[in-house]
Amino acid sequence: MKTIISFGIVMLTAAATMAQSWFGEYQWVATDKEKAVIEKAVEDGAQQVGFLLRSVGRGRLKESTKPFQKLSFAMNEDKTMTMKRDDDTPIVGATDNTPIEWKRKDGKVFTVKQTLEGNTFTQTFTDSDDNTRVNKHVFNEEEQRLTLTITLNSTSFKTPVTYALTYERPKR
Repeated sequence: MKTIISFGIVMLTAAATMAQSWFGEYQWVATDKEKAVIEKAVEDGAQQVGFLLRSVGRGRLKESTKPFQKLSFAMNEDKTMTMKRDDDTPIVGATDNTPIEWKRKDGKVFTVKQTLEGNTFTQTFTDSDDNTRVNKHVFNEEEQRLTLTITLNSTSFKTPVTYALTYERPKR
């Protein structure tokens, strides 16, 4: 019994150490390829909206797909995660899928659920119209890069719009 408990403590400690190794700040790697991927995602989404609303939809998609330049992640003493995007309001909440209310800098309110499994941190944002955005942050083994896959689901879309962005730790 003692061996099992010791093994469990070692595993928890190793998992906490591994997870903490990727905490910190990341910057968007703004390549032409990624910019083209974003433009394609905007156009794919706009094409799913009726002709009369297409230009409005395209404008909203351009705004919602605008990449954040900086992301930062920290685990708090109370085991909640703080995630900050540029100068927006920090998102602070548990990582067990417990819903929290979060107000973006512009005042728009979302329900946010967060999970942390290994090197993957996932956030699901839901607005008052039941539109969702899923941000899946996958941190690489070298802990210098993360891939952020974004999936937008709108009541106006037939299929989700998905694209990915790459972030790296700043050079020291």
